[in-house]
Amino acid sequence: MSNGKYAFINPQMLKLAREQSGLTLEEAAKSYLNPEKLERAERGEEKLTFKQFLTIANRYKRPPAYFYLERPSEKPILKNDFRTIESDKVKFSTKLRDEIQKIKEKRLLAVRFQDYDIEYDYFYISSISLEQNPESVAKKILQFVDLDIADRKKWNNKYDAFNNWKKSFEDIGVLIFQISDIDTDEMRGFSIPDIPYPSIVLNRRDSVFGRIFILVHEFCHLMLKKEAICTLKSEDKNHFEIEKFCNAVTGAVLVPKNAIYITIYNRIIANKNKR
Repeated sequence: MSNGKYAFINPQMLKLAREQSGLTLEEAAKSYLNPEKLERAERGEEKLTFKQFLTIANRYKRPPAYFYLERPSEKPILKNDFRTIESDKVKFSTKLRDEIQKIKEKRLLAVRFQDYDIEYDYFYISSISLEQNPESVAKKILQFVDLDIADRKKWNNKYDAFNNWKKSFEDIGVLIFQISDIDTDEMRGFSIPDIPYPSIVLNRRDSVFGRIFILVHEFCHLMLKKEAICTLKSEDKNHFEIEKFCNAVTGAVLVPKNAIYITIYNRIIANKNKR
């Protein structure tokens, strides 16, 4: 039988692609391939036909060339803010893994054409630590994005607010993506602190105000240079301090203390004048 009908791919890449897709052997082989044959192919004991190979490449959402690599060329999937992908308790869904892969590919496409864009200064990446005061970090962020309370009072509604916050981060070189098909229980947002074009991804299923909060929260992760996926759960206490810090910074950005004091003072004066 001619060898021309077989795909001489790297068995290790075949297994890695399946694991990154979050599929079992049975799920990956479903309806078109024997799971035992797939397992043997992953061990290098058997070859897939080109038809089988192209089908599985499509199922794993990987280009055919990926399977011919000698070793992986991409970093592992992102860590969760509260839990890691290696956890026995939690595994990311195949859909979320696919979305992460798509976002990474879109970012790399932007990097490829960066010479056609303006040059950004990514001074904010890895610019803070957990030991710093959240209020001080919040002031830095407000300086970076150049949005003061006077500007924010001019916004007509929550959509104005979201669009202005989004644009302010894009103006300093952050790519902002939004995805739609993931439950907020699994993912509210995630960030990639790589240079150029650090990226923040939001979930359209979240509320507008929720997305504003996550946008600032994930920018704080960029400043810490901690890539992560933000969820509604907190099962891994190892990351609790990071999340607590980012939440404190975000609160201080969105509701600055000075603005609260001024609002309270103005109301006191207004009430006195009414008497």
